[in-house]
Amino acid sequence: TLGAPSAEWQVDELTPWTPETPVLYEFRVMLVRDGKTLDVSRWRFGFRSLGIDGRRFTLNGAPFRFLGFSQLYVSSLTWPAVPQPANFARWSFHDDTHKMGGAGMANLADELGVFVKGENLTHNAHAGERYDYGHELIWTRIASEMKNVIRCFRNAPSVAFWDVGNELSFTGPGEPARCGKLFGEIQSFDPTRPVTVSGSINHPVGPDVRLFDRHGGVGLASSADEIASKACPILYSECMYMHASLKPGLCGEDIFTLPPLADKYAELPNVLSRRYALRNARRDDVAAALGHLTRYHGREISPVAAFPRDGKLRFRAGERIRLDYDVFNGTTVPLEATVKFSLREGGRIVGERETSVHVNPSGRAAADADFGVLPADADRRFDLFVDLVAANGAVYRDFETVTIFAPLQAVLPSGVRLSVVDEDGRAADWLARQGVAFTRLKSAADWR
Repeated sequence: TLGAPSAEWQVDELTPWTPETPVLYEFRVMLVRDGKTLDVSRWRFGFRSLGIDGRRFTLNGAPFRFLGFSQLYVSSLTWPAVPQPANFARWSFHDDTHKMGGAGMANLADELGVFVKGENLTHNAHAGERYDYGHELIWTRIASEMKNVIRCFRNAPSVAFWDVGNELSFTGPGEPARCGKLFGEIQSFDPTRPVTVSGSINHPVGPDVRLFDRHGGVGLASSADEIASKACPILYSECMYMHASLKPGLCGEDIFTLPPLADKYAELPNVLSRRYALRNARRDDVAAALGHLTRYHGREISPVAAFPRDGKLRFRAGERIRLDYDVFNGTTVPLEATVKFSLREGGRIVGERETSVHVNPSGRAAADADFGVLPADADRRFDLFVDLVAANGAVYRDFETVTIFAPLQAVLPSGVRLSVVDEDGRAADWLARQGVAFTRLKSAADWR
């Protein structure tokens, strides 16, 4: 026969689980007969609450910004589907052996205080299939898969979101609303966590869609407009490759100056572009920014970090070298810290600056360094080291490259007149002050 014993306890003093205090408790059930233990079951868990307050997430009742990993939890084959042989072959031979499994990642994240997102990877635009969303069976199947995932990981305090799939296209009649209804079904099974779908087109709609999840485009004007238009939290669920491709990187690179994207992504030297994306994600004040574990390094997800405010690290000769930094505190406690700047050329220290900051939880503060005007008869390249030292001894270290460009000297032959494309007139003003003969063109189409 089967029995279903139950018990209740009142615990008056508990330590809530947070990234700074990832305290875990163990619930143990022992089956004993005549003083002999026949069986033991153990469950680890943490006490914490997640919520949504307007455009912000909350952790244990306080505002909180998520920085972490979009970990992938594989469940089972999602169907009905229409097989796509070419895509299936491409992804069947994809090497994922370097990735940690879902259970191992959840246990590690619980102990280290790192948030992750539980994602159903089999319901995935890259899985080599198209899904028949017009068939009600597929929605039943996805709900069943997600319930199995929740049963496995519902006690893991590190799992902050349930994700029903990756980069899917809900473009048919009623599909966004049907996916929104799916959110409600999953939310009723586990009301303690928000539900999302990672970077879909179109985004689900309905009363149970409580956040906006997107991939790519961080830092672009369209992204800023989109963020401003949303009344719910913004979740950047994949920001490890959000390069803002039309913008320059921290040292002038952008995605088009890097090796072809056809190369294996994890080997691309695009650390600068990734850091640029993470800086913009924080500056845009998004509620959460996550990335895949194997494509991150510590600087990108550090909850305490310092990034250049406007990315200005290149100067003309004669300009004042003023570096404006934002210090971000993604922790649940106030931050008292010292920011140390060291500007070096060929290993030689050119200048050092130091400032103190106080940053509230989930807040930011300014830390500026003024190195004055440095002479430059030729181009000069400096290494800038930035150390953020917290009062509790924690250290965040980063580095940038600062460049001063010397004036370009050119002698024009007598009688030569320049044709200059100058939409805003700034070049024309400078040329006029230099006494250079020129014709201003508003666009290249005006040239004859």
